[in-house]
Amino acid sequence: MEIKKDSMILFTGDSITDCGRDRNDYNSLSAYSKIISDYINIFNPELNLKVTNRAISGFTTKMLDDVMEQDLTDTKPDVVSLLVGINDVWRKYDSNNATTIEQFINNYKSIITKTKKYTSNIMILEPFLIPSDINKEVFRDDLDPKIDALRKLTKEEKLQYIPLDGIFAEKSISENPKNFSADGVHPVYGGYKIIANEWIKRTNLFKAGL
Repeated sequence: MEIKKDSMILFTGDSITDCGRDRNDYNSLSAYSKIISDYINIFNPELNLKVTNRAISGFTTKMLDDVMEQDLTDTKPDVVSLLVGINDVWRKYDSNNATTIEQFINNYKSIITKTKKYTSNIMILEPFLIPSDINKEVFRDDLDPKIDALRKLTKEEKLQYIPLDGIFAEKSISENPKNFSADGVHPVYGGYKIIANEWIKRTNLFKAGL
């Protein structure tokens, strides 16, 4: 993905992206969006890029879709990065509130359609489950089909895609998965660093690995 000078980059999604950001501060960043912004300031200061984070903890794909138009209107982004979907799975198990694959994909289609009115530079980050909490292994039954469907949709839409579930699965073979997440869903710094590195590598911003 080519990110041009003076571009606005919008990061949005659920708690993995929100990660305690100050919602009263338009410029507040956290987690991997903060790591990426810091990287840009070091390696690409001449591009004068602007970065904003509008993610909300607890969001499902439907909840993000409901606010997406307003967030796009407010930020007028040139690049949009989306990471959402694990709560569509989690709510099935903690609230008996399941999201079907059809609903999941339709929500994503609506988010993408709205976003494409502003930009075609869309980065989809795959929802993931890091194998650090044995109690969440049951999530796989619902998550894996959704990941497969999202990969197909992203291919059809010709969007950038980061297969985070696969990346974390690979890294968890050679490393302790607790280095990436304690609960399997919310990354610690080591996990966020991986997300940021994979994001940067797929853009013209890449100068050196994190």
